[in-house]
Amino acid sequence: MKNFLSRLAVGAGILLFILLMIFSANRLVLFIGMEIITFICLEEVFHALDPKRSSPFRIWGQVLNLFANVTAFLNNLYLYMAVWALAIVLLFILSIFRTQKGLKDIMEVLFSTIYISFLFCFVYFFPNDRQTYLFFIFLIAWGTDSFAYLVGSWIGRTPLTRISPHKTWEGSIGGMVGAMALCGIGSFFYQDLSLIPMLVIGAIGSIIAQLGDIFASSLKRKTGIKDFSHILRSHGGFLDRFDSVVFTIPYIWLIFVFYIF
Repeated sequence: MKNFLSRLAVGAGILLFILLMIFSANRLVLFIGMEIITFICLEEVFHALDPKRSSPFRIWGQVLNLFANVTAFLNNLYLYMAVWALAIVLLFILSIFRTQKGLKDIMEVLFSTIYISFLFCFVYFFPNDRQTYLFFIFLIAWGTDSFAYLVGSWIGRTPLTRISPHKTWEGSIGGMVGAMALCGIGSFFYQDLSLIPMLVIGAIGSIIAQLGDIFASSLKRKTGIKDFSHILRSHGGFLDRFDSVVFTIPYIWLIFVFYIF
């Protein structure tokens, strides 16, 4: 019971933090929240790949993360892409002058920042007057997680993947149906969102969210860790809670840009 209450309290705290970011209608609040999330998630990936913290390039990864957040905050997609192109070229050039170990460190920084910083920062490119649409990202990702867990615990029998033995096809389908239902309900609060398109967005988004979850599980399995950290106590690390969100962000942005905005 004590563990359940602890998980509930931490979960409620995370939810309130996200709701404040999204519904504050303040870009600075969004920036501060995103910098906190990406900073911690990036540190967790660095630690998973380099538990001894021996890489001298970690600081460059966080500098790139800060620049990614700042340029995305300015809401200039061309500047954002230019910064990433320049950063990648500089890292490649730097690798020429490093040893084999240095090359490995640079590749780890490049992988980590693209995985966390590049994908996460697409939240800034939602129009300022549509910032509340970000809620659908978390609705799909966390709704999928919750319904998949509930359905999988109830009737789950068929394993989904060897990477995550506890995931089942029944739970996966339940997660997708749950995400569709939540998107359908959410569409009634937005006049410019139709029910059928939102159901489709929920279905595809749920699949992408589950792929993000499985990818993170694969990364943990390959690096020999159970959780990315214990900063959120029984919930694990920040990335343990945001792993399904990471892949969902650019998908929702693309869909909304081409079909809604």
